[in-house]
Amino acid sequence: MAIVDDNTHTDSDSRGFAELKTIDINDSSLPEGKEVEIDPNADAWGVACPLPDGIYKLKLFEARNPYQMGKTDDGDIYYTANLECRVQSDNSDLKDRIVFGKASTYVAQGKEVSTIVGLIKKIGPTIVVPTKITPKQQLQLFRRVLAKEPTLYCEGEWAAWDMPKSEWIKRGMKNFPKHEDGKSFNHSVRDSKGNTVNAKWKVVKWYGLKEYKEMLEKEEARKRQFQGQGQGQGQGVKQTSNIANIKQDEVGDFQEIKTNALPLPIVVKDDDFVIEE
Repeated sequence: MAIVDDNTHTDSDSRGFAELKTIDINDSSLPEGKEVEIDPNADAWGVACPLPDGIYKLKLFEARNPYQMGKTDDGDIYYTANLECRVQSDNSDLKDRIVFGKASTYVAQGKEVSTIVGLIKKIGPTIVVPTKITPKQQLQLFRRVLAKEPTLYCEGEWAAWDMPKSEWIKRGMKNFPKHEDGKSFNHSVRDSKGNTVNAKWKVVKWYGLKEYKEMLEKEEARKRQFQGQGQGQGQGVKQTSNIANIKQDEVGDFQEIKTNALPLPIVVKDDDFVIEE
């Protein structure tokens, strides 16, 4: 059974509306409603361009329809957690933009761990997860960890899915056609049936905060070594650091989380988490 464990779905239009009621437009008691700011010249049916390819700092939340259950062809139960992730950035064009992801209790062929447990360990590196654990127990633990509104770094790329052929049309922003200006890229393409498909920002890899910092440090060291070799002997090398200010601190307002239903007691403590201030 193929399980696509990414964000090929979208929850952007999933809203909790009450049941619609028939009204009389001439009824003077009809409520005015909240005033909103709009752009009358905007395309009401257009789809916003996804985030550019790259790595972003994201804060994780439950999506509006957070949890689902399924069965494999063998009849085994698995659970899926749908995530709504908000970009954390000082750039006003990026701040609080939303991307969607998902993780599952399903252990794919050739793997030894589910993506839900993988995320738990990236969020709380020292959380002890039993080697024997049910799908429901994994989901319960993940929900408790997610309640802390954790922050992770995430690498993603544009991706467009061909439903009729069940394959990717294109992946990677630079593989999409360019606009007439020759600079930006068009996120709308055609599938094998000629239907318009809009690219989504697809999760490629998650990084824990400590893991991301170590990755940047290695990259900076590699660049310095390369620059030193290229500058020649006797010439100074200007060293600049783009390493994020990531600190490992305890956060006192995090309460202990205990999952008594698990076969082994699991306690999620403050110092399980790598927190960026």
